[in-house]
Amino acid sequence: MINTLISAVSLAITNIVEIGVSIKVLDKTQGSARYLLIVSIWLNACTVCIILVGMYGAFRSIISLIMVYLTTLVAYFLGKFFLSITVEHFDKHQFDLILTPLYTVNAVFCVICIGFLGSYYCVLKADEEGEEAQ
Repeated sequence: MINTLISAVSLAITNIVEIGVSIKVLDKTQGSARYLLIVSIWLNACTVCIILVGMYGAFRSIISLIMVYLTTLVAYFLGKFFLSITVEHFDKHQFDLILTPLYTVNAVFCVICIGFLGSYYCVLKADEEGEEAQ
């Protein structure tokens, strides 16, 4: 559980920092790059909210909240992945404004968090099924 909470806090912090950096460079982007940056900001903000709910679920061992958190993290990772594919055709300056180094750090923390959370979910689910069998 502690690994899940630590990775969740790390992911939340990097998301908040990325939101700040994205808002700072929002006025420098143009056209569809601006809209994709807004989508990225929105995706990060929603993920921070779900991270807080997921941390509560992990702390209290509430399986339904952990499942929502896990599903949201997978959707977040896929959204970030598709966003990175979408911005490949932009010029170098617009590309660098949207895909900052924090973007990669967020993706790494997200994968780490999915791994820890998935294993924690499996342990809780196995314990629950073991209690039901008795």
